[in-house]
Amino acid sequence: MLYARAGLGSFVTVVALAGAGCGDGEGEPAPVETFDGIDVLFVVNDSRAMVPLQERLGEHVAGFLDSLAAAEGALPSLHVGVVSTEVTDSTVPAALCPGRTGGELRSIDCLTDGAFARSADGNYAGALADAAACMMQLGDLGCPFEQPLEAMRRALDGSVPGNDGFLRDDALLAVIFVTDEDDCSAADPYLFSQTTTQYGQLSSYRCFAHGIRCDQPDTGTPGPRTGCVPATDGPLHPVDDYLAFLETRKGGRWRVVVGGLVPPSSPVQVRREAETGLTLLEPLCPSIGPEIG
Repeated sequence: MLYARAGLGSFVTVVALAGAGCGDGEGEPAPVETFDGIDVLFVVNDSRAMVPLQERLGEHVAGFLDSLAAAEGALPSLHVGVVSTEVTDSTVPAALCPGRTGGELRSIDCLTDGAFARSADGNYAGALADAAACMMQLGDLGCPFEQPLEAMRRALDGSVPGNDGFLRDDALLAVIFVTDEDDCSAADPYLFSQTTTQYGQLSSYRCFAHGIRCDQPDTGTPGPRTGCVPATDGPLHPVDDYLAFLETRKGGRWRVVVGGLVPPSSPVQVRREAETGLTLLEPLCPSIGPEIG
């Protein structure tokens, strides 16, 4: 989780329902501020084996909205958007995932118009919960190098014209990440090139091997890893860059809450797949689906 902090206590419900939520306990107290609505951005992994988690998420959307309505006495004005974790760079030769550039809100065919659901004018047939659940069914053909943090930034930074109007100045922003793997938001897009050898085998293990530092030097040897923290000199964007982006984009961190349906960060276990010889991480949530390689 990045951080979760809101000006009004009731809005922390957004994070609690997403499966995580806590204050950072540092800095000045958040000012008291009322919001005219909530802009909810779901960042959903669409790579292999994610369909069961997407379906589970869709099944709980109605309860999520009911809790928001109960907290406020009525359902607040909502914008609900969904973006996948797929981000690609067409300038990289032999990129593993040449396709969508990333950050586009994905309405699929769930809305009557626009790229995000709007509760105020009901741009969907039926209930908002049904439309939101529909948008979250992105499938599992996306890139195995997931970049949820970068996808979030592109969805909100104004670079995607189709997303215009989603982010409102007078609304609280809630970002909810739904994924089963580590973030791999790359400062060096060659991390995903099939011809690059400096990062080792072509699998999402590159993201861990070069984006995380543990107490044990990573040689690819199977076994446990302890004391793992983000690398400060690797090919990935620092998480602090995304925290700063959210705070600046909304004009204060009390105007943003962030949560996630994500696996725990430990224990970390490296294994070698017998069939392919690939070095992989042992999945922490095997009931959701097989590990993505």
